Amino acid sequence: MDASIEDFLQEHEGAIRPLFREAHLALWESRIRSSPGNAAAAAEAEARYRRLYTDAGDAVRVEKWLRDAGSLPPAQRRSLEFLRHSYLENAVSPEELQDLVEQAQDIATEFVTWRGSVDGEPVSSNDILEILAESVDEGTRLQAWEASKSIGPRVADRLRALVRRRNQVARGLGFRDHYAMSLELQEIPEETLLGLAEELRVRTEGPWRAMKARLDGDISRRLGVDVADLRPHHYDDPFVQLPPRNTGALARLDDLFTGVDPVATCAEYFAGIGLPVGGVMARSDLYERPEKDQHAFCIDMDREGDVRILCNMRQDERWTSTLLHELGHAVYDLGFPSELPFLLRRPAHILTTEAVAQFFGRLTRDPSWLGPVLGVHAAGLKGLEDPLREERSRAMLLFARWCLVMIHFERALYLDPDRPDLNLLWWTLVEDFQGIRPPEGVEGRADWATKSHLAMAPVYYHNYILGEMLASQLHRRIRTQVLDGGGSTVEDPGVGNFFSRELFAPGGLPHWNEITRSATGAPLSVDAFLADFAGGWE
Repeated sequence: MDASIEDFLQEHEGAIRPLFREAHLALWESRIRSSPGNAAAAAEAEARYRRLYTDAGDAVRVEKWLRDAGSLPPAQRRSLEFLRHSYLENAVSPEELQDLVEQAQDIATEFVTWRGSVDGEPVSSNDILEILAESVDEGTRLQAWEASKSIGPRVADRLRALVRRRNQVARGLGFRDHYAMSLELQEIPEETLLGLAEELRVRTEGPWRAMKARLDGDISRRLGVDVADLRPHHYDDPFVQLPPRNTGALARLDDLFTGVDPVATCAEYFAGIGLPVGGVMARSDLYERPEKDQHAFCIDMDREGDVRILCNMRQDERWTSTLLHELGHAVYDLGFPSELPFLLRRPAHILTTEAVAQFFGRLTRDPSWLGPVLGVHAAGLKGLEDPLREERSRAMLLFARWCLVMIHFERALYLDPDRPDLNLLWWTLVEDFQGIRPPEGVEGRADWATKSHLAMAPVYYHNYILGEMLASQLHRRIRTQVLDGGGSTVEDPGVGNFFSRELFAPGGLPHWNEITRSATGAPLSVDAFLADFAGGWE
Protein backbone atom coordinates (compact mmCIF):
# COMPACT_ATOMS: atom_id res chain seq x y z
CA MET A 1 0.00 0.00 0.00
CA ASP A 2 1.35 3.43 -0.96
CA ALA A 3 1.55 5.35 2.34
CA SER A 4 1.42 8.76 0.67
CA ILE A 5 -1.77 7.84 -1.18
CA GLU A 6 -3.33 6.42 1.97
CA ASP A 7 -2.41 9.55 3.94
CA PHE A 8 -3.99 11.71 1.24
CA LEU A 9 -7.17 9.64 1.21
CA GLN A 10 -7.47 9.75 5.00
CA GLU A 11 -6.93 13.50 5.05
CA HIS A 12 -9.44 13.99 2.26
CA GLU A 13 -12.05 11.88 4.04
CA GLY A 14 -11.65 13.96 7.19
CA ALA A 15 -12.21 17.15 5.20
CA ILE A 16 -15.11 15.93 3.07
CA ARG A 17 -17.31 14.14 5.58
CA PRO A 18 -18.71 17.19 7.44
CA LEU A 19 -19.12 19.12 4.17
CA PHE A 20 -20.97 16.17 2.61
CA ARG A 21 -23.47 16.05 5.47
CA GLU A 22 -23.95 19.82 5.59
CA ALA A 23 -24.65 19.95 1.85
CA HIS A 24 -27.18 17.13 1.98
CA LEU A 25 -28.96 18.51 5.04
CA ALA A 26 -29.25 21.91 3.38
CA LEU A 27 -30.55 20.32 0.17
CA TRP A 28 -33.13 18.38 2.19
CA GLU A 29 -34.37 21.52 3.91
CA SER A 30 -34.65 23.35 0.58
CA ARG A 31 -36.82 20.55 -0.83
CA ILE A 32 -39.16 19.99 2.12
CA ARG A 33 -39.59 23.72 2.96
CA SER A 34 -38.77 25.89 0.00
CA SER A 35 -37.90 29.49 0.80
CA PRO A 36 -35.34 32.02 -0.47
CA GLY A 37 -33.31 31.48 2.70
CA ASN A 38 -33.29 27.71 2.40
CA ALA A 39 -32.44 27.90 -1.30
CA ALA A 40 -29.51 30.22 -0.61
CA ALA A 41 -28.29 28.00 2.22
CA ALA A 42 -28.45 24.92 -0.03
CA ALA A 43 -26.49 26.65 -2.78
CA GLU A 44 -23.82 27.84 -0.33
CA ALA A 45 -23.47 24.42 1.33
CA GLU A 46 -23.16 22.68 -2.05
CA ALA A 47 -20.56 25.22 -3.18
CA ARG A 48 -18.52 24.72 0.03
CA TYR A 49 -18.55 20.97 -0.54
CA ARG A 50 -17.62 21.22 -4.21
CA ARG A 51 -14.92 23.86 -3.64
CA LEU A 52 -12.80 21.14 -2.08
CA TYR A 53 -12.53 19.69 -5.59
CA THR A 54 -11.35 22.90 -7.25
CA ASP A 55 -7.79 22.39 -5.93
CA ALA A 56 -5.77 21.97 -9.13
CA GLY A 57 -2.72 20.68 -7.25
CA ASP A 58 -4.65 17.83 -5.66
CA ALA A 59 -6.24 17.01 -9.01
CA VAL A 60 -2.77 16.68 -10.59
CA ARG A 61 -1.60 14.42 -7.74
CA VAL A 62 -4.58 12.11 -8.19
CA GLU A 63 -4.01 11.91 -11.96
CA LYS A 64 -0.31 11.11 -11.44
CA TRP A 65 -1.03 8.36 -8.92
CA LEU A 66 -3.54 6.75 -11.27
CA ARG A 67 -1.17 7.01 -14.21
CA ASP A 68 2.01 5.82 -12.51
CA ALA A 69 0.89 3.25 -9.94
CA GLY A 70 0.46 -0.06 -11.70
CA SER A 71 -0.48 -2.27 -8.76
CA LEU A 72 -2.52 -0.23 -6.33
CA PRO A 73 -4.85 -2.09 -3.95
CA PRO A 74 -8.38 -2.13 -5.47
CA ALA A 75 -9.88 0.16 -2.78
CA GLN A 76 -7.15 2.77 -3.28
CA ARG A 77 -7.43 2.70 -7.05
CA ARG A 78 -11.22 2.95 -7.03
CA SER A 79 -11.16 5.77 -4.48
CA LEU A 80 -8.71 7.69 -6.66
CA GLU A 81 -10.88 7.10 -9.73
CA PHE A 82 -13.89 8.60 -7.97
CA LEU A 83 -11.77 11.53 -6.84
CA ARG A 84 -10.59 12.07 -10.41
CA HIS A 85 -14.23 12.33 -11.50
CA SER A 86 -14.96 14.89 -8.78
CA TYR A 87 -11.94 17.04 -9.62
CA LEU A 88 -12.82 17.01 -13.32
CA GLU A 89 -16.44 17.91 -12.66
CA ASN A 90 -15.38 20.91 -10.54
CA ALA A 91 -12.35 22.11 -12.50
CA VAL A 92 -13.31 25.79 -12.35
CA SER A 93 -12.48 28.73 -10.16
CA PRO A 94 -14.35 28.99 -6.85
CA GLU A 95 -16.20 32.02 -8.24
CA GLU A 96 -17.29 30.16 -11.37
CA LEU A 97 -18.37 27.21 -9.25
CA GLN A 98 -20.50 29.46 -7.04
CA ASP A 99 -22.18 30.89 -10.13
CA LEU A 100 -22.93 27.44 -11.56
CA VAL A 101 -24.38 26.20 -8.27
CA GLU A 102 -26.55 29.29 -7.82
CA GLN A 103 -27.90 29.08 -11.37
CA ALA A 104 -28.90 25.45 -10.87
CA GLN A 105 -30.43 26.14 -7.45
CA ASP A 106 -32.43 29.05 -8.85
CA ILE A 107 -34.08 26.80 -11.44
CA ALA A 108 -34.57 23.97 -8.93
CA THR A 109 -36.36 26.35 -6.55
CA GLU A 110 -38.67 27.38 -9.40
CA PHE A 111 -39.62 23.74 -9.96
CA VAL A 112 -40.16 23.10 -6.24
CA THR A 113 -42.43 26.11 -5.68
CA TRP A 114 -44.24 26.16 -9.02
CA ARG A 115 -47.92 25.21 -9.18
CA GLY A 116 -50.03 25.39 -12.31
CA SER A 117 -53.68 26.44 -12.23
CA VAL A 118 -57.00 24.99 -13.37
CA ASP A 119 -60.10 27.19 -13.32
CA GLY A 120 -58.01 29.84 -11.60
CA GLU A 121 -57.05 27.58 -8.69
CA PRO A 122 -53.51 26.29 -8.01
CA VAL A 123 -53.02 22.58 -8.61
CA SER A 124 -50.22 20.24 -7.57
CA SER A 125 -48.66 17.60 -9.79
CA ASN A 126 -50.81 15.02 -7.98
CA ASP A 127 -53.92 17.09 -8.77
CA ILE A 128 -52.99 17.31 -12.44
CA LEU A 129 -52.48 13.56 -12.68
CA GLU A 130 -55.81 12.96 -10.93
CA ILE A 131 -57.65 15.22 -13.39
CA LEU A 132 -56.02 13.54 -16.38
CA ALA A 133 -56.86 10.12 -14.95
CA GLU A 134 -60.48 10.87 -14.07
CA SER A 135 -61.93 13.65 -16.20
CA VAL A 136 -63.64 13.01 -19.54
CA ASP A 137 -64.24 16.72 -20.14
CA GLU A 138 -62.13 18.02 -23.03
CA GLY A 139 -61.73 21.53 -21.66
CA THR A 140 -60.78 20.41 -18.16
CA ARG A 141 -58.22 17.93 -19.49
CA LEU A 142 -56.66 20.56 -21.73
CA GLN A 143 -56.44 23.02 -18.83
CA ALA A 144 -54.74 20.42 -16.63
CA TRP A 145 -52.26 19.48 -19.33
CA GLU A 146 -51.44 23.14 -20.01
CA ALA A 147 -50.99 23.64 -16.27
CA SER A 148 -48.37 20.90 -16.31
CA LYS A 149 -46.49 22.81 -19.03
CA SER A 150 -46.78 26.29 -17.54
CA ILE A 151 -43.38 26.03 -15.85
CA GLY A 152 -41.64 25.88 -19.24
CA PRO A 153 -41.62 29.57 -20.18
CA ARG A 154 -40.52 30.45 -16.64
CA VAL A 155 -37.30 28.42 -16.78
CA ALA A 156 -36.42 27.90 -20.46
CA ASP A 157 -34.06 30.86 -20.89
CA ARG A 158 -32.31 30.17 -17.59
CA LEU A 159 -31.94 26.51 -18.47
CA ARG A 160 -30.37 27.34 -21.83
CA ALA A 161 -27.93 29.64 -20.03
CA LEU A 162 -27.05 26.93 -17.53
CA VAL A 163 -26.44 24.41 -20.34
CA ARG A 164 -24.14 26.91 -22.04
CA ARG A 165 -22.16 27.38 -18.82
CA ARG A 166 -21.88 23.63 -18.28
CA ASN A 167 -20.64 23.25 -21.85
CA GLN A 168 -18.09 26.02 -21.37
CA VAL A 169 -16.56 24.15 -18.44
CA ALA A 170 -16.54 20.82 -20.29
CA ARG A 171 -14.97 22.26 -23.43
CA GLY A 172 -12.29 23.95 -21.36
CA LEU A 173 -11.33 20.44 -20.22
CA GLY A 174 -11.20 19.06 -23.75
CA PHE A 175 -14.64 17.45 -23.97
CA ARG A 176 -17.11 17.98 -26.81
CA ASP A 177 -19.73 19.20 -24.34
CA HIS A 178 -21.12 18.59 -20.86
CA TYR A 179 -23.10 15.57 -22.07
CA ALA A 180 -19.97 13.79 -23.32
CA MET A 181 -18.08 14.69 -20.15
CA SER A 182 -20.88 13.40 -17.91
CA LEU A 183 -20.98 10.06 -19.68
CA GLU A 184 -17.22 9.68 -19.23
CA LEU A 185 -17.51 10.50 -15.54
CA GLN A 186 -20.30 7.90 -15.32
CA GLU A 187 -18.00 5.40 -17.07
CA ILE A 188 -20.56 4.82 -19.84
CA PRO A 189 -19.03 5.05 -23.33
CA GLU A 190 -21.30 7.17 -25.49
CA GLU A 191 -21.27 4.56 -28.24
CA THR A 192 -22.40 1.94 -25.71
CA LEU A 193 -25.35 4.06 -24.60
CA LEU A 194 -26.39 4.99 -28.14
CA GLY A 195 -26.01 1.37 -29.26
CA LEU A 196 -28.25 0.08 -26.48
CA ALA A 197 -30.77 2.85 -27.20
CA GLU A 198 -30.87 1.97 -30.89
CA GLU A 199 -31.26 -1.74 -30.17
CA LEU A 200 -34.08 -0.91 -27.77
CA ARG A 201 -35.76 1.23 -30.42
CA VAL A 202 -35.52 -1.41 -33.13
CA ARG A 203 -36.56 -4.37 -31.00
CA THR A 204 -39.49 -2.59 -29.32
CA GLU A 205 -40.82 -1.08 -32.55
CA GLY A 206 -43.28 -3.84 -33.44
CA PRO A 207 -44.57 -4.57 -29.90
CA TRP A 208 -44.81 -0.86 -29.11
CA ARG A 209 -46.81 -0.07 -32.26
CA ALA A 210 -49.23 -2.90 -31.56
CA MET A 211 -49.56 -1.87 -27.91
CA LYS A 212 -49.97 1.80 -28.83
CA ALA A 213 -52.76 1.01 -31.32
CA ARG A 214 -54.68 -0.86 -28.63
CA LEU A 215 -54.01 1.87 -26.08
CA ASP A 216 -55.22 4.61 -28.40
CA GLY A 217 -58.34 2.61 -29.15
CA ASP A 218 -59.10 2.33 -25.42
CA ILE A 219 -58.59 6.07 -24.90
CA SER A 220 -60.66 6.91 -27.97
CA ARG A 221 -63.64 4.91 -26.70
CA ARG A 222 -63.35 6.26 -23.16
CA LEU A 223 -63.12 9.93 -24.13
CA GLY A 224 -65.23 9.84 -27.29
CA VAL A 225 -62.41 11.22 -29.44
CA ASP A 226 -61.39 9.77 -32.80
CA VAL A 227 -57.99 8.11 -32.70
CA ALA A 228 -56.77 10.49 -35.43
CA ASP A 229 -57.66 13.44 -33.17
CA LEU A 230 -55.83 12.25 -30.02
CA ARG A 231 -53.40 14.83 -28.67
CA PRO A 232 -51.12 14.94 -25.59
CA HIS A 233 -53.86 16.07 -23.20
CA HIS A 234 -55.88 12.93 -23.92
CA TYR A 235 -53.28 10.77 -22.13
CA ASP A 236 -53.10 10.40 -18.37
CA ASP A 237 -49.47 11.43 -17.96
CA PRO A 238 -48.19 14.81 -19.25
CA PHE A 239 -45.13 13.08 -20.77
CA VAL A 240 -46.93 9.81 -21.65
CA GLN A 241 -44.33 7.91 -19.65
CA LEU A 242 -47.03 6.08 -17.65
CA PRO A 243 -50.12 4.19 -18.85
CA PRO A 244 -53.69 5.42 -18.29
CA ARG A 245 -55.28 4.40 -15.02
CA ASN A 246 -58.84 3.97 -16.25
CA THR A 247 -58.23 1.42 -18.96
CA GLY A 248 -56.95 -2.13 -18.66
CA ALA A 249 -56.05 -3.77 -15.37
CA LEU A 250 -55.18 -0.50 -13.62
CA ALA A 251 -58.87 0.39 -13.53
CA ARG A 252 -59.28 -2.51 -11.06
CA LEU A 253 -55.88 -2.32 -9.41
CA ASP A 254 -56.41 0.87 -7.41
CA ASP A 255 -59.49 -0.72 -5.83
CA LEU A 256 -57.18 -3.25 -4.17
CA PHE A 257 -55.30 -0.40 -2.46
CA THR A 258 -58.41 1.27 -1.04
CA GLY A 259 -58.05 1.45 2.73
CA VAL A 260 -54.45 0.18 2.62
CA ASP A 261 -51.79 2.22 4.43
CA PRO A 262 -48.91 2.23 1.92
CA VAL A 263 -46.33 3.33 4.49
CA ALA A 264 -47.08 0.48 6.91
CA THR A 265 -47.45 -2.00 4.06
CA CYS A 266 -44.07 -1.18 2.52
CA ALA A 267 -42.30 -1.15 5.89
CA GLU A 268 -43.72 -4.57 6.73
CA TYR A 269 -42.67 -5.97 3.36
CA PHE A 270 -39.04 -4.83 3.66
CA ALA A 271 -38.83 -6.12 7.23
CA GLY A 272 -40.05 -9.48 5.99
CA ILE A 273 -37.17 -9.83 3.53
CA GLY A 274 -34.59 -8.83 6.14
CA LEU A 275 -34.11 -5.21 5.06
CA PRO A 276 -35.85 -3.13 7.77
CA VAL A 277 -36.65 0.49 6.94
CA GLY A 278 -38.27 1.76 10.15
CA GLY A 279 -35.52 4.31 10.78
CA VAL A 280 -35.78 5.59 7.22
CA MET A 281 -39.53 6.08 7.58
CA ALA A 282 -39.10 7.96 10.87
CA ARG A 283 -36.68 10.44 9.29
CA SER A 284 -38.59 10.91 6.04
CA ASP A 285 -41.09 13.47 4.74
CA LEU A 286 -43.87 11.51 3.07
CA TYR A 287 -46.96 13.64 2.48
CA GLU A 288 -47.71 16.53 0.15
CA ARG A 289 -48.07 20.16 1.17
CA PRO A 290 -47.39 23.60 -0.33
CA GLU A 291 -43.78 24.77 -0.82
CA LYS A 292 -42.51 21.19 -0.97
CA ASP A 293 -40.88 19.34 -3.85
CA GLN A 294 -43.70 17.52 -5.66
CA HIS A 295 -41.63 14.55 -6.77
CA ALA A 296 -39.89 11.74 -4.87
CA PHE A 297 -36.29 10.96 -4.05
CA CYS A 298 -34.01 9.19 -1.59
CA ILE A 299 -31.05 10.93 0.02
CA ASP A 300 -28.12 9.58 2.04
CA MET A 301 -27.13 12.38 4.41
CA ASP A 302 -23.82 11.09 5.70
CA ARG A 303 -23.04 7.52 4.55
CA GLU A 304 -23.39 6.63 8.22
CA GLY A 305 -27.02 5.49 8.22
CA ASP A 306 -29.02 8.74 8.03
CA VAL A 307 -31.02 7.84 4.93
CA ARG A 308 -34.31 9.60 4.15
CA ILE A 309 -36.91 9.74 1.42
CA LEU A 310 -39.22 12.47 0.20
CA CYS A 311 -42.61 11.50 -1.23
CA ASN A 312 -46.03 13.05 -1.74
CA MET A 313 -48.07 10.00 -0.81
CA ARG A 314 -51.61 9.24 -1.79
CA GLN A 315 -53.46 6.01 -1.09
CA ASP A 316 -53.13 4.34 -4.47
CA GLU A 317 -51.04 1.90 -6.46
CA ARG A 318 -48.87 4.55 -8.12
CA TRP A 319 -47.60 6.07 -4.88
CA THR A 320 -47.20 2.66 -3.25
CA SER A 321 -44.99 1.69 -6.18
CA THR A 322 -43.07 4.97 -5.83
CA LEU A 323 -42.53 4.35 -2.12
CA LEU A 324 -41.24 0.84 -2.81
CA HIS A 325 -38.91 2.33 -5.42
CA GLU A 326 -37.47 4.95 -3.08
CA LEU A 327 -37.09 2.41 -0.30
CA GLY A 328 -35.13 0.28 -2.75
CA HIS A 329 -32.64 3.15 -2.99
CA ALA A 330 -32.72 3.45 0.80
CA VAL A 331 -31.89 -0.18 1.60
CA TYR A 332 -29.02 0.02 -0.89
CA ASP A 333 -27.61 3.07 0.92
CA LEU A 334 -28.07 1.36 4.29
CA GLY A 335 -26.32 -1.80 3.14
CA PHE A 336 -22.72 -0.63 2.82
CA PRO A 337 -20.36 -2.23 5.35
CA SER A 338 -18.82 0.22 7.81
CA GLU A 339 -15.35 -1.04 6.97
CA LEU A 340 -15.63 0.31 3.42
CA PRO A 341 -13.77 3.62 2.98
CA PHE A 342 -16.09 6.62 3.00
CA LEU A 343 -15.52 7.27 -0.71
CA LEU A 344 -16.69 3.74 -1.53
CA ARG A 345 -19.85 3.78 0.61
CA ARG A 346 -21.94 4.38 -2.47
CA PRO A 347 -23.66 2.29 -5.14
CA ALA A 348 -21.42 0.89 -7.84
CA HIS A 349 -23.27 3.14 -10.28
CA ILE A 350 -26.41 5.20 -10.77
CA LEU A 351 -27.86 2.42 -12.91
CA THR A 352 -27.31 -0.22 -10.19
CA THR A 353 -29.21 1.74 -7.54
CA GLU A 354 -31.95 2.47 -10.08
CA ALA A 355 -32.12 -1.25 -10.88
CA VAL A 356 -32.66 -2.16 -7.23
CA ALA A 357 -35.29 0.56 -6.84
CA GLN A 358 -37.06 -0.52 -10.01
CA PHE A 359 -37.04 -4.17 -8.95
CA PHE A 360 -39.06 -3.24 -5.87
CA GLY A 361 -41.21 -0.62 -7.61
CA ARG A 362 -42.53 -3.26 -10.01
CA LEU A 363 -44.04 -5.36 -7.21
CA THR A 364 -47.38 -3.55 -7.06
CA ARG A 365 -48.36 -5.14 -10.37
CA ASP A 366 -47.21 -8.63 -9.44
CA PRO A 367 -50.03 -10.94 -8.25
CA SER A 368 -47.59 -13.02 -6.18
CA TRP A 369 -46.86 -9.86 -4.16
CA LEU A 370 -50.36 -8.37 -4.13
CA GLY A 371 -52.04 -11.40 -2.62
CA PRO A 372 -49.98 -11.92 0.55
CA VAL A 373 -49.05 -8.27 1.13
CA LEU A 374 -52.51 -6.77 0.69
CA GLY A 375 -54.26 -9.79 2.17
CA VAL A 376 -56.22 -10.31 -1.02
CA HIS A 377 -57.59 -13.81 -1.34
CA ALA A 378 -57.32 -15.68 -4.60
CA ALA A 379 -60.88 -14.69 -5.47
CA GLY A 380 -59.94 -11.03 -5.35
CA LEU A 381 -57.14 -11.59 -7.84
CA LYS A 382 -59.12 -13.91 -10.08
CA GLY A 383 -58.79 -12.89 -13.68
CA LEU A 384 -56.12 -10.29 -12.95
CA GLU A 385 -53.01 -12.35 -13.71
CA ASP A 386 -53.13 -11.95 -17.49
CA PRO A 387 -54.37 -8.33 -17.46
CA LEU A 388 -51.61 -7.40 -15.00
CA ARG A 389 -49.01 -9.08 -17.16
CA GLU A 390 -50.27 -7.02 -20.08
CA GLU A 391 -50.28 -3.89 -17.91
CA ARG A 392 -46.65 -4.41 -16.90
CA SER A 393 -45.73 -4.85 -20.53
CA ARG A 394 -47.67 -1.76 -21.60
CA ALA A 395 -46.11 0.37 -18.85
CA MET A 396 -42.56 -0.69 -19.68
CA LEU A 397 -42.95 -0.24 -23.42
CA LEU A 398 -44.29 3.27 -22.83
CA PHE A 399 -41.46 4.07 -20.45
CA ALA A 400 -38.78 2.67 -22.76
CA ARG A 401 -39.99 4.80 -25.66
CA TRP A 402 -40.16 7.87 -23.40
CA CYS A 403 -36.57 7.29 -22.28
CA LEU A 404 -35.50 7.30 -25.93
CA VAL A 405 -36.96 10.80 -26.23
CA MET A 406 -34.98 11.98 -23.21
CA ILE A 407 -31.70 10.38 -24.33
CA HIS A 408 -31.80 11.91 -27.79
CA PHE A 409 -33.19 15.28 -26.74
CA GLU A 410 -30.71 15.86 -23.92
CA ARG A 411 -27.79 14.93 -26.15
CA ALA A 412 -29.03 17.38 -28.79
CA LEU A 413 -29.60 20.08 -26.17
CA TYR A 414 -25.95 19.99 -25.14
CA LEU A 415 -24.74 19.79 -28.74
CA ASP A 416 -26.46 23.13 -29.44
CA PRO A 417 -28.44 24.84 -26.66
CA ASP A 418 -28.92 27.91 -28.84
CA ARG A 419 -30.80 26.24 -31.66
CA PRO A 420 -34.06 28.15 -32.10
CA ASP A 421 -36.17 25.06 -32.77
CA LEU A 422 -35.64 23.20 -29.49
CA ASN A 423 -39.36 22.80 -28.92
CA LEU A 424 -39.91 21.59 -32.47
CA LEU A 425 -37.10 19.07 -31.94
CA TRP A 426 -38.75 17.97 -28.67
CA TRP A 427 -42.08 17.26 -30.34
CA THR A 428 -40.45 15.64 -33.37
CA LEU A 429 -38.77 13.14 -31.03
CA VAL A 430 -42.01 12.64 -29.07
CA GLU A 431 -43.87 11.89 -32.30
CA ASP A 432 -41.13 9.61 -33.65
CA PHE A 433 -40.52 7.57 -30.50
CA GLN A 434 -43.89 7.77 -28.73
CA GLY A 435 -46.37 8.25 -31.54
CA ILE A 436 -47.93 11.31 -29.84
CA ARG A 437 -49.15 14.03 -32.16
CA PRO A 438 -47.97 17.47 -31.01
CA PRO A 439 -50.25 20.31 -29.95
CA GLU A 440 -50.80 23.28 -32.22
CA GLY A 441 -48.15 25.99 -32.45
CA VAL A 442 -45.22 24.11 -30.95
CA GLU A 443 -42.68 26.68 -32.19
CA GLY A 444 -43.92 29.28 -29.73
CA ARG A 445 -43.87 27.01 -26.67
CA ALA A 446 -41.25 25.80 -24.19
CA ASP A 447 -42.58 22.31 -23.43
CA TRP A 448 -39.07 20.84 -23.55
CA ALA A 449 -38.11 22.81 -20.43
CA THR A 450 -40.89 21.28 -18.29
CA LYS A 451 -38.96 18.07 -17.51
CA SER A 452 -37.24 18.89 -14.23
CA HIS A 453 -34.43 16.37 -14.73
CA LEU A 454 -32.87 18.56 -17.42
CA ALA A 455 -32.06 21.14 -14.74
CA MET A 456 -32.03 19.19 -11.48
CA ALA A 457 -30.49 15.86 -12.57
CA PRO A 458 -28.58 16.55 -15.79
CA VAL A 459 -27.44 13.66 -17.99
CA TYR A 460 -29.09 11.20 -15.61
CA TYR A 461 -32.19 9.94 -17.38
CA HIS A 462 -30.58 7.19 -19.44
CA ASN A 463 -29.76 5.43 -16.16
CA TYR A 464 -33.47 4.75 -15.63
CA ILE A 465 -33.79 2.56 -18.71
CA LEU A 466 -30.38 0.96 -18.15
CA GLY A 467 -31.57 0.26 -14.61
CA GLU A 468 -34.75 -1.36 -15.93
CA MET A 469 -32.61 -3.65 -18.10
CA LEU A 470 -30.53 -4.63 -15.08
CA ALA A 471 -33.66 -5.03 -12.92
CA SER A 472 -34.94 -7.66 -15.36
CA GLN A 473 -31.61 -9.48 -15.23
CA LEU A 474 -31.66 -9.37 -11.42
CA HIS A 475 -35.24 -10.65 -11.34
CA ARG A 476 -34.28 -13.54 -13.58
CA ARG A 477 -31.37 -14.49 -11.29
CA ILE A 478 -33.49 -14.18 -8.12
CA ARG A 479 -36.32 -16.19 -9.66
CA THR A 480 -33.99 -19.06 -10.61
CA GLN A 481 -31.51 -19.05 -7.72
CA VAL A 482 -33.44 -17.66 -4.72
CA LEU A 483 -37.06 -18.56 -5.44
CA ASP A 484 -36.32 -21.89 -7.16
CA GLY A 485 -38.02 -20.90 -10.38
CA GLY A 486 -41.17 -19.34 -8.96
CA GLY A 487 -42.91 -18.14 -5.83
CA SER A 488 -43.13 -14.77 -4.14
CA THR A 489 -40.51 -12.41 -2.76
CA VAL A 490 -42.76 -11.80 0.27
CA GLU A 491 -41.22 -12.75 3.64
CA ASP A 492 -38.29 -14.47 1.95
CA PRO A 493 -35.04 -13.33 3.61
CA GLY A 494 -33.19 -14.90 0.69
CA VAL A 495 -34.21 -11.91 -1.42
CA GLY A 496 -32.72 -9.44 1.05
CA ASN A 497 -29.63 -11.63 1.43
CA PHE A 498 -29.13 -11.71 -2.33
CA PHE A 499 -29.18 -7.93 -2.63
CA SER A 500 -27.02 -7.45 0.46
CA ARG A 501 -24.40 -9.90 -0.76
CA GLU A 502 -24.35 -9.19 -4.48
CA LEU A 503 -24.92 -5.43 -4.66
CA PHE A 504 -24.83 -3.66 -1.30
CA ALA A 505 -21.72 -5.17 0.31
CA PRO A 506 -19.34 -4.30 -2.56
CA GLY A 507 -20.41 -0.65 -2.45
CA GLY A 508 -18.63 1.45 -5.03
CA LEU A 509 -15.61 -0.85 -5.31
CA PRO A 510 -16.54 -2.72 -8.53
CA HIS A 511 -17.18 -1.15 -11.93
CA TRP A 512 -20.83 -1.41 -13.00
CA ASN A 513 -19.90 -3.90 -15.73
CA GLU A 514 -18.23 -6.11 -13.15
CA ILE A 515 -21.09 -6.06 -10.65
CA THR A 516 -23.63 -6.68 -13.41
CA ARG A 517 -21.80 -9.81 -14.50
CA SER A 518 -21.23 -11.08 -10.97
CA ALA A 519 -24.81 -10.47 -9.80
CA THR A 520 -26.63 -11.68 -12.91
CA GLY A 521 -24.18 -13.93 -14.73
CA ALA A 522 -24.31 -11.81 -17.90
CA PRO A 523 -23.30 -8.38 -19.21
CA LEU A 524 -25.92 -5.64 -19.37
CA SER A 525 -28.19 -6.08 -22.38
CA VAL A 526 -31.75 -5.48 -23.53
CA ASP A 527 -32.53 -9.21 -23.73
CA ALA A 528 -34.05 -9.87 -20.29
CA PHE A 529 -36.05 -6.63 -20.40
CA LEU A 530 -37.50 -7.51 -23.80
CA ALA A 531 -38.24 -11.08 -22.68
CA ASP A 532 -40.18 -9.65 -19.72
CA PHE A 533 -42.13 -6.95 -21.52
CA ALA A 534 -42.08 -7.09 -25.33
CA GLY A 535 -43.89 -10.34 -25.99
CA GLY A 536 -47.50 -11.02 -26.88
CA TRP A 537 -48.35 -7.87 -28.83
CA GLU A 538 -47.87 -8.92 -32.45
